[in-house]
Amino acid sequence: MTVAKNCAELLSQARAALGDDGFDGEVRVRGRGEVRGVPVTWARNCHASGAFVETVDGALGQATGYDGRSGWHVDESGMPGPLELDDLDEQAIIAAVWSGLWVRGRVIVEQVSSAGSELVAIVRASDTAARRYRHTLDGATCLPRRLVPIGRDDVVVELDDFRRGGFGRLPYVMRIREAWLVDTLRIDSVERAGAA
Repeated sequence: MTVAKNCAELLSQARAALGDDGFDGEVRVRGRGEVRGVPVTWARNCHASGAFVETVDGALGQATGYDGRSGWHVDESGMPGPLELDDLDEQAIIAAVWSGLWVRGRVIVEQVSSAGSELVAIVRASDTAARRYRHTLDGATCLPRRLVPIGRDDVVVELDDFRRGGFGRLPYVMRIREAWLVDTLRIDSVERAGAA
């Protein structure tokens, strides 16, 4: 089987597993969690176009966004700045995999393979993105489980507890591991808004 056929088959299976219903608007979630051990509230809005905004409120609050043309970030001190290059690609691919938009072509799937009971896709955020990621899916359910930058083993995004909502099924628990630190974000509510 060709690489293109394998990639198309994986996308088809993942689309079915996620229950992508073709919704073309915006998904807005609210939730709670812990960032660096500190309690936070958080929100993420993802539009079907690939635009997104994520805000984390708490002692270590921050915000990140992308409007389809440029990205921005506000750090813990309140200092705004651009979100560019690998940093923008990382946030864009996390938002696409988390929301399920990756199955609609919002990321580039370069290669697909099997590893034990898992499926592995090598993905990039866009045609121009240099960084590649190992996107691991559960072999039985074809639901996303992990996203890891290739060449780094100290950063892992883990997805769990998929439920209906959004563009299909969303992971109601997301863990971001950086070295020995683990940030956990949980969804409390999901809202769908019309295409704007």
